[in-house]
Amino acid sequence: MAMNSKSLVFILAFMMFLVSWQVPTTSDSVQVFTQDNDGKVLAQDIDDIDALILIGNFFGWNFFDVRDILLGWGADVTVVTGGASLTVPSCLNRPATPVTADLLLSAFDLNTIDNYDILFVPAGGQWQALSLSSAVVDLILAAQSAGLVIASICIGHRVLTAANIGEGLKVAYYTQSVVFWENDGAIPVNGMFSVSDSQLVTGGGGGGLTEGGYTVAPTSETCVMSVKAALGLSFVESCVVTPTSGGPGTPFSISVETTDPAAGVTGLTSTTIVSVQACIYPSGSTAVAHTITLTDTDADGTYTGSVSVAVEGEFSVAIEVTDSDQTLEVVRDTAVLTVQPPLPIILIIGGGVVAIVAVIVVVFFLRRRRST
Repeated sequence: MAMNSKSLVFILAFMMFLVSWQVPTTSDSVQVFTQDNDGKVLAQDIDDIDALILIGNFFGWNFFDVRDILLGWGADVTVVTGGASLTVPSCLNRPATPVTADLLLSAFDLNTIDNYDILFVPAGGQWQALSLSSAVVDLILAAQSAGLVIASICIGHRVLTAANIGEGLKVAYYTQSVVFWENDGAIPVNGMFSVSDSQLVTGGGGGGLTEGGYTVAPTSETCVMSVKAALGLSFVESCVVTPTSGGPGTPFSISVETTDPAAGVTGLTSTTIVSVQACIYPSGSTAVAHTITLTDTDADGTYTGSVSVAVEGEFSVAIEVTDSDQTLEVVRDTAVLTVQPPLPIILIIGGGVVAIVAVIVVVFFLRRRRST
């Protein structure tokens, strides 16, 4: 079937439109989240977990809760002390209950740190001596490098801030540590019992010198979050971004499939998701460019939303999940989206001119052919 001149002109005009229009490009149709654990071999079950609890003289009473909860779940617990003796006196606001530590920090071989999955610093007056110890800082940094989960509760935060490991991470708000976290570059979050962000798990607290903060400290929540992190368990099963790249103003669709990280794990109880949000960070930055709430309209465990980014560059997507236990899980680098620069105006104009000239030439030859 012969193509008439009107059809040919229409096709060429449509080609001109395509030349002058920037179509969002996608290197991949989706990006799926896979948890990065820095090469650490994750425990397969709670009874595979080895926890190292750091205490010092006048350790907080919730040490006993942390130890007993982890032991009750089947984890192995080793107690290391930063004091000069294996016999460690307890805090002064409770009946004297000294404990015998397993190891002295002064004799601890940092090369063995990867034998453990969790480094836990409970609360108590121990923080003053521990936060001034270079050996403690070395232990924390070695644990971080080895991929251990690093956890603390209440004033125990002050020990971790001495090692400056909070840059860009979210932590549980506690009055007596908030300034130190902020100086460390961390982001305190109010209203959460416990916060898990990357390798760092923090729990809030309460009480003071004359009352037992251990009675209100979220010890069980922080233990649960620490164990989940050590097992590589997360609410986030996958994160899909479509498209993965586009020009400024392109709507990026974000879909997060969630799961119950406690399912089938003895000792951990299931919780209900309260909210899911996506935070968009410029690559290499800790400043949030956009935060959007994702919704599960079908109640099928998949949360979705859309975001448009006007600024060019590469962006990382972090997913934040809060649950009915008032805990917050931050899952970073779940996906990457790229905002590309628009085509230079000269190319758009040039492409349009070329298309117009092509149309004119075709029409000219068609008319000349009819006249002969």
